[in-house]
Amino acid sequence: MAFNKTVTLQGDSTAYTISSNVKKYTLKDLGFQETKVGNFSLKRSLDPKSPFNPSIELKVMINSTLDGFKMAAVASKARGKSTCSKWTGRMNSQSSSTI
Repeated sequence: MAFNKTVTLQGDSTAYTISSNVKKYTLKDLGFQETKVGNFSLKRSLDPKSPFNPSIELKVMINSTLDGFKMAAVASKARGKSTCSKWTGRMNSQSSSTI
């Protein structure tokens, strides 16, 4: 699946856009892990009651050239994970946020 400059999550009206000023060292400082192919990956719990209970996780992947990304919200189950919102790159002109 391709990396996109602007991404929306299914069911969310906000469009997220990657900044042209993003730097590799800043991503690492924010907790992104560099993959073997040079992409940057972040997984965070979205559970407001406990960050240690990954009932819903946010997954963000930024490509190695820092000009595109993917994002997903994933629900965890006791015996595996099921996807709540798949990686998507649809444009949304209603509202916007920059990563």
